[in-house]
Amino acid sequence: MQDLWSQQNYIQYILSGKKAFHTPGRSWLVKAGDAFFVKKGATIVEKFFEDPLCIMTFFIPDPYLQSFIRESRSVRTNFPLPEPRNELLIPLRVNSIMTAYFDSLIPYFYSDTKP
Repeated sequence: MQDLWSQQNYIQYILSGKKAFHTPGRSWLVKAGDAFFVKKGATIVEKFFEDPLCIMTFFIPDPYLQSFIRESRSVRTNFPLPEPRNELLIPLRVNSIMTAYFDSLIPYFYSDTKP
């Protein structure tokens, strides 16, 4: 296990393998095909070595999230939302559109042209 501190929020998509996140009182096991949002802060990460771990990570700074929330007020729904939970890791529902997006990024990692 490894202690990990992130100064940024991030989204990760697991391409292969699996790992576990541990915080006081809660653990999450994530595997290939899972995506999740991780709030900045500290966590303990456990890696499993049966399969190679391959992950796409998208870092999201607080100012971007704040700007997005401000600018997206018009698209929010009018029905009551559940109480927010103070979870470090928030699983995302991966659908075919998200999978297609993540898959579309893979060729960039093999390109000779740098982004």
